[in-house]
Amino acid sequence: MSPRTLAGYWPMGDEPDLREVLRAWHRAGIEVALPRVVAPAAPLEFGRWRPDSRLASGPFGTLHPEPHEPVSPDLLVLPCLGFDARCHRLGYGGGYYDRTLATLPLARAIGVAYDDCEVVGFEPQSFDLALERVVTERREILGARAR
Repeated sequence: MSPRTLAGYWPMGDEPDLREVLRAWHRAGIEVALPRVVAPAAPLEFGRWRPDSRLASGPFGTLHPEPHEPVSPDLLVLPCLGFDARCHRLGYGGGYYDRTLATLPLARAIGVAYDDCEVVGFEPQSFDLALERVVTERREILGARAR
């Protein structure tokens, strides 16, 4: 099922770069959004993104559309610094996506990572939510929510 509103991300550092994919989703008629950090312990907010959107700098080196046009995504595509075979995600440690996913219980969440970022033997915290799947350049790992 195609999403109505898809939240992607603008890459930082060595994260997988999906900018061309964001443009393709937009051309396909999918509403695309990018996250923004609003407060240290708050969930992320999402703003509508278009290929000609102006991007403003946010905390931690993030970029988000400005002016902010709030939207609520039904699919989130998240960068993973690491992941495990159960589709638990390792991020930068701020808990932003964990807090956000807890506020969007009906939204689907898919991770994007490099295949060699798979981590064996880490134990997720009680608040860590497994993703539906993780997609790498070589494979797709299905989590329990996708089976």
